[in-house]
Formats: sequence, C-alpha cells, structure tokens
Amino acid sequence: MKYEVSGIFAIETEAENEQEARVKVQLILQERGIDGCVIQVKERREGSARK
Repeated sequence: MKYEVSGIFAIETEAENEQEARVKVQLILQERGIDGCVIQVKERREGSARK
C-alpha cells in the first residue's frame, strides 16, 4: 500500500535575504522529492536556538 503523509516543517538556512532563503529551501525540498510549499520566512537572531 502507498500512503501520502503531509505535515508542517521548519528548515533553518543561511542566506543574504528572505527571498534567497525561500529559494534555497524550495530547492532543498525539490532535491529530496518533497512536494512542499514555503509559507513564511523570518529572520532568526544569533542565540535564539530552536528547541
């Protein structure tokens, strides 16, 4: 049997601006065969680690 599993993701990446970050993550998803949609891009400050 085949299953489609969907969810919400968060990827942290280095970029010069929000547009570059969006494109980089879209390429990461595409390279891994993930049909995803980037909804939001926000700047992360140093030291604000995600837990």
